[in-house]
Amino acid sequence: MLVCPFYRRKPRAHRMPTLYRSLLVVAVIGWLGLLVARRAFAPLMMSDDDYRRRRNLWGVLTVAAFLMPNFWAYAVFAAVAIGYAARRDTNPAALFALLLVIVPPLEAAIPVLFKLHHQRVLVLVLLAPMAWRLMKTPQEPGTPKPVADKFLLAFCALQFLLLFPYTSATNSLRQIFLLFVDTWLPYYVMSRIFTRREQLRDAMACFVLTLIIMAPLGIAEQRLGTLLYGDIAFRWNIDGLFGYLTRGDSLRAQLASGQAIVLGYQFAVATGLWLYLQRRIESKAWRWLGVAALALGLVAPISRGPWVGAGAVLAVFALLAPGASRRLVTWSVGGLVAFGIALILPGGEKLIAYLPFVGSAAQESVEYRQEILAVCWRLIQQNPFFGSPFASEQLESLRTGEGIIDIVNTYIAMGLAYGMVGVGLFAGTFAAAMWPLVRIVKNQQLSEDARYMAASLVATLVGVLVTISTVSNYLTIPFIYLMVIGMAVSCGRLLRAELSAPEVMPFELQPQFLAQQRMR
Repeated sequence: MLVCPFYRRKPRAHRMPTLYRSLLVVAVIGWLGLLVARRAFAPLMMSDDDYRRRRNLWGVLTVAAFLMPNFWAYAVFAAVAIGYAARRDTNPAALFALLLVIVPPLEAAIPVLFKLHHQRVLVLVLLAPMAWRLMKTPQEPGTPKPVADKFLLAFCALQFLLLFPYTSATNSLRQIFLLFVDTWLPYYVMSRIFTRREQLRDAMACFVLTLIIMAPLGIAEQRLGTLLYGDIAFRWNIDGLFGYLTRGDSLRAQLASGQAIVLGYQFAVATGLWLYLQRRIESKAWRWLGVAALALGLVAPISRGPWVGAGAVLAVFALLAPGASRRLVTWSVGGLVAFGIALILPGGEKLIAYLPFVGSAAQESVEYRQEILAVCWRLIQQNPFFGSPFASEQLESLRTGEGIIDIVNTYIAMGLAYGMVGVGLFAGTFAAAMWPLVRIVKNQQLSEDARYMAASLVATLVGVLVTISTVSNYLTIPFIYLMVIGMAVSCGRLLRAELSAPEVMPFELQPQFLAQQRMR
């Protein structure tokens, strides 16, 4: 990954018209996309009123991010608008999924306390009240706690204990608060809030909807040669994101993610969820339109790691979902045909250069990553179990010309800071969420819809585990995988409840059955 050498910040007088042009592109393409997508996505959501309300909020917050003079004005406005919409939404957790990646994670500091950004505003306004209601709701006697809870809580405790001897009381309290907000709340709410599979499907659809709307914006950003959301950072006077990155002679799209590979990661996750959602759409044309949009979204950032992650998603889903053998053959043949067609089209040689493992583009980036891995692995071996909070001080030789040490591997970074124990607890959270779904996904007593949902969530989490081996654990990356882990835990709980019902029946008939039982 290289910073484009011809990029320079322009004076405000020259950049302001650029902001309005970017807003016009985002508003027009985004709004048209939301209008067109209604026909496909409204049946996936709880009600038409929910879709209209969420669509309007998506547009209002996007426009506000461009026009508000600073982050604090946006944060106040967003908190009021989100809180107002959440009180009227039948499934506020889906609202969280819809809005998670629509505004860049630009940070502004609250003196002495902590930094705030769009994602933390969402957590505090949307998830914190839901978590409070969940904690006050009495649990049924004998209800087991999810195993993923134990792994995640142990991982959070390890992070705190390893840093506690080296930090002040104020910093310790701040760390506890941020672990609670950034790590525990997204997982806790998403793992418990859903009581029906249609609510979970609603949340999955909202996240995919945002990424499908973002796909044409990514292509527009690449073709126009400008970062559409970059001027928000300039207007708010917040640095740290939105350097112009190129691969070959192409600009790498970033949109509101703040980094090209993070945008690719978002599309890889959406691809995994779409594998299930598309089955609920009757029109084949709309299904293929969604596939095409997500494929374009994956291409726009030109990031190899998410491409490998998306490939892992497809492979795992093909193996787990009903009709595995036929699907493997069909997808393999289709992939080979599509690849062959791409090679004979103009620019096919560029495609080969960009491919992972065999491509020659950005070879210096590959060599830098290899050097990082070699140095970091030697440091991990010095403190293999619990790592060292000072490991980064021994990496100065790897600092790039941009002034950063880009470890670009979540597992290596965790191994340095928390040792292999920390890496094990982190990976164990994923495994504990996936294992119940893997065990029951082939159960013929479940409906085909339920099995496809389980396979989709397992495949998505495997894709996440693959992708984060190529990117640091920052920006929206942890918020997204914690949300999906919570969804997987919810899915496992709901499917086990269906299996333990007195008589297994189609999901759509279960509310009637429960109502009859209550009347008796």
